[in-house]
Amino acid sequence: MLELIRIEAKKMKHSFSMGMLLIGEVVGLLFGTILYVMNAGVFKAEHSQWLALWSEGTVFSSQIFIPLFTAIVVALICKVDIDNKNFERMAQLPLKPLKIIIAKFCYLSLITLVAQIIFLVLFVVIGAVLRFPWMHNVSQFIRWTFMGWIGLLAIIAIQFLISLLMNSLAISVLVSFAASIGGFVVALLSKNVVTYYPFSQMMIGIHSKELFGMSATQVITFLITVFTCIVFGLILTNVVLTKRLRR
Repeated sequence: MLELIRIEAKKMKHSFSMGMLLIGEVVGLLFGTILYVMNAGVFKAEHSQWLALWSEGTVFSSQIFIPLFTAIVVALICKVDIDNKNFERMAQLPLKPLKIIIAKFCYLSLITLVAQIIFLVLFVVIGAVLRFPWMHNVSQFIRWTFMGWIGLLAIIAIQFLISLLMNSLAISVLVSFAASIGGFVVALLSKNVVTYYPFSQMMIGIHSKELFGMSATQVITFLITVFTCIVFGLILTNVVLTKRLRR
């Protein structure tokens, strides 16, 4: 499996994957920073600068920008294999399609984790530039960053399924964008439904709206939902890829 992951990294070496992921992170964070600055007076009065910047910086990045640019990277990964007929070549090797899919999933999971760590560093830097008071709850933001990444894994798994089904970079990205926007619509209609909506899992995990932590029940529900999305996404992607290889 490690060798397959290394192969994925080598194939995507010149694809600017990390750069695109960071664009999503940075655009969302800068957009949130602008919103924060527009209301900075209120947050200073309440001594909630760090939490306010986190909320403003993550609500759009976790629901729109990061899923969107992640979708582009997933679509590119699939496009490279389709255009170069890599799937057909792999079919001639003693490899199960599921192993190929899991390797791609693991590769993207690793680089998105790095991107999330960079996001956290940029968040702290922006807070320092804005002269926020000393951060006393660093561990909280580290934990939220990690949980946001876990939520993103659900989106990645579903996105692989979408990319192989659509068989088109542009269409798969548009579908992902629509699904991300759908998260806002679902949130307006029902808070209970959004809890289980795949494209809202990053927003839930990163605590863009719930700034006072999650109960044990909420954490368990979140983890079960993410796990279900990952299993569902990877198994169905395996079905689609297996059918493609049998043509």
